[in-house]
Amino acid sequence: PPQNDGVDLEESVQALAECRRILNRVEQMKLSPVIQKRLAEDDRNLRYAENTVNFYYTFTQAILAKRAGNAGEQRKFFLKSLPFAKGLEAETEILKTASSHAYRKNALLATRVIDPYLKMANELGIQFE
Repeated sequence: PPQNDGVDLEESVQALAECRRILNRVEQMKLSPVIQKRLAEDDRNLRYAENTVNFYYTFTQAILAKRAGNAGEQRKFFLKSLPFAKGLEAETEILKTASSHAYRKNALLATRVIDPYLKMANELGIQFE
């Protein structure tokens, strides 16, 4: 929406991409082991945020395309969501630090949209394992 009601999902995607560019540049610098360790922690947290936001963004775009009757765009965005879904599925350690999702097996389950996600994969004939 045009009004200032919060950060839009697209803005979050762009901001995380900028954070990634900055972190990648900083990681190339000669830094002390203490700073390198902290940057590794930041990288882990940023990767989780990137996977989460990009997963929601691409899956939402697939849903909107389906509602608009645009099967090609739906498939395109769903396929774009797969690497982010896989990244979330592989993420288990960061959940141990989250009070609300610590009991979840992985970060993909913590999104709470796994059932509609798998349903869409099935509708599109895409295997998600």
